[in-house]
Amino acid sequence: MADPAPRRLAVLYAYNGAQYQGLERTKGLKTIEGTLLSAIATVIGESDPNKRVSLVNISRASTTEQGEHASRQVLSLEIAGSEPNAPLPTPQNLAPLLPGTIKVFEVVQLNISFSARRTCDTRCYEYLIPTYVLAPPPQETHYAYPPVSDEEFEEQWPENENLGPPGGLFKTIKRGMSVKRAKSAHRGKSLNRRQSRRAPEPEVVEPPVRAEVVPAVAKSNGNTYPVVHEQSEKKGGFLGFFKTLTRGKTKSRAPEHDNASSPDLARSKSKKGYGQHSSPASYSTPSLAQSNAHFSASAPNDDDFGMMATLKRSVSRRSRRDPELASLNDEGVDERPRETEAEYFEPLNLPPNTEEELSLIRQYRVTQDQMKAINHIISIFNGTHNWHNYIPGAKYEDSRCYMRILNIDCSVPEVHFGMEWVRIKVQAKAFARYQVRKMIAMAIMVIRTNTPRSVVANSFGFTNIDIPEAPGFGLILDEPFYDTFNSDCERRQDPNSINFGKHIGPVTEFRHHYIHDAIYRTELETMQFVKWTRNLDAYSFLYTYYLNQRGVVVPNKNFVSKAAVAAENEKLERERREKANGLFVQE
Repeated sequence: MADPAPRRLAVLYAYNGAQYQGLERTKGLKTIEGTLLSAIATVIGESDPNKRVSLVNISRASTTEQGEHASRQVLSLEIAGSEPNAPLPTPQNLAPLLPGTIKVFEVVQLNISFSARRTCDTRCYEYLIPTYVLAPPPQETHYAYPPVSDEEFEEQWPENENLGPPGGLFKTIKRGMSVKRAKSAHRGKSLNRRQSRRAPEPEVVEPPVRAEVVPAVAKSNGNTYPVVHEQSEKKGGFLGFFKTLTRGKTKSRAPEHDNASSPDLARSKSKKGYGQHSSPASYSTPSLAQSNAHFSASAPNDDDFGMMATLKRSVSRRSRRDPELASLNDEGVDERPRETEAEYFEPLNLPPNTEEELSLIRQYRVTQDQMKAINHIISIFNGTHNWHNYIPGAKYEDSRCYMRILNIDCSVPEVHFGMEWVRIKVQAKAFARYQVRKMIAMAIMVIRTNTPRSVVANSFGFTNIDIPEAPGFGLILDEPFYDTFNSDCERRQDPNSINFGKHIGPVTEFRHHYIHDAIYRTELETMQFVKWTRNLDAYSFLYTYYLNQRGVVVPNKNFVSKAAVAAENEKLERERREKANGLFVQE
């Protein structure tokens, strides 16, 4: 007898992940899916304990890490080996088997193929931030900068072609793509074009028309002057074609004394006047001696049409791209400034906060300028960017790092249990792991250190920077959207759609009591964000290469000393041994 067809299910549920070590089922770890799938297997196995049933093709709408939550999550799976008439799990028979931190809203039986991850159109995440993390860091840190207004920043760092803050977001991305294309094609045309737009071009002096002085002498109005006949150039052959290519790129400047003594040369600077003849009365006609001097002085410029001159120009263009060649002066001496040597620092020994200081921290209220900065930064996040600096282990050249943020907004400040909070919601088709937490951390660090917000746009460039992760317990998977799948179900008149709208009441209640209030109370008691910011401040020297008063990314020269690294490793090893010994004693 053939095995029955697998039965497809979609579980709509929510959870608080504070007491779990992640979402996905992992052997030996307490995870959310491990707890939920065990309850489902228990319900299915009660109907026929001797029947072997397997749960396969497990997929989830989006992944959450340790300590993260979800107010609306979807899990899809197939039950292989189950009888067609066997009872299915329901929210009612699963509730006694699940803890209060996991809530099942609905179990949908599907008639078509469905994957919670691949079928999902977009995901929406929510992050809760206590506003006191935006307060300035202690003065002894390396990135405690005074606040600077936009007008003061422009006065302090004037913007010109060589000095000043970088351009806008799209200019930064265009610049990065231009450099990437130049590197892949082994040529720097895009760089040369950009440099040519920024640097003032020298005057282009067209080569004088070759002329042949004929001994015959003409007389006009009592003056004697040589008759000049133009020598027509040959248009055919390799030499003529080569001159055509090289003539337009010649940028040599004629000697200054020629400009004063030769009206022909002065007239040749105008493109309209080049190759045209004016009447002798319109300008003073040079004498025979002056004409000979003109041709003798312009003779060196004729080398601009030769093969050697073309090779010299090629080497010159390459030297502008190659820093090793561009740094050499005429004597062959390297004039580049010496790179600063690496500096090693000890972590700052910041004293712990007293109860009075913690009480003042809880009463902190955000300013209007800080709210304006938050909205400005999240507006920079919006759109398509290269997020390689926000994805652990990613590279700029990886095309998968280009992702589009569809919508992102920030709520007004809210006060819960005496502390002020703001909620940021971000929606996209897909997110990478830790991406949202790094985005929030970047916004917090830029605002609290008074770093120019241009560094956020620069973080999408090809330069690698190390962005820490914000605490995970403030991140919530708000909702996955299945609009395309639901529209297809409506077209087929299939009532089994994936829709949380039918459970808006239970969803709101669980999110309010088991997620939001739990986050507010946990932060009120443990002050996790205080510990996070203190750790950043202790190692503030590691982030000054992009958190600086210019808002630009410079090479990182600051590192932790070897003694500090050894002490930190010893501390972690000691904590691991104490934890293992404690577990062993409890067993």
